[in-house]
Amino acid sequence: MVYILYQMNTGSILNSLISENQFKIHWERAMLKDLSLGKKQMGGFLLVSIITIIVAMVGIYGSTLVGTHFRSVLESAPLIDAAMEMKLSVARDMQMIMELLAVDSKEELDKNSHAGRGKNRRRHDLSGHG
Repeated sequence: MVYILYQMNTGSILNSLISENQFKIHWERAMLKDLSLGKKQMGGFLLVSIITIIVAMVGIYGSTLVGTHFRSVLESAPLIDAAMEMKLSVARDMQMIMELLAVDSKEELDKNSHAGRGKNRRRHDLSGHG
């Protein structure tokens, strides 16, 4: 019995909400019908203008943010270059150590060291770094 009363009460609440929403929709349509064509066009133009201004503001903010990040990348570029140079130097040193460990005799070491200097000299001459 209580459930039926509850269902009837909620049904009436829903019906009243639906009728209120329908009233609002009809009222808004009637309000728009009363406006002249010029006012409707002006309202549409203002709405589009506001949307355009919002999009422009977001675009300006985004380009400023990109500029800030680009500056930080430019500032860190020399550090990245120096890190790569260090990595190459360490790799070259590791190669020399591996060659030293692989040598069996002093004569073989002298032979490899003279050949290695020639290779390095040629590499520097080709790269233009002296």
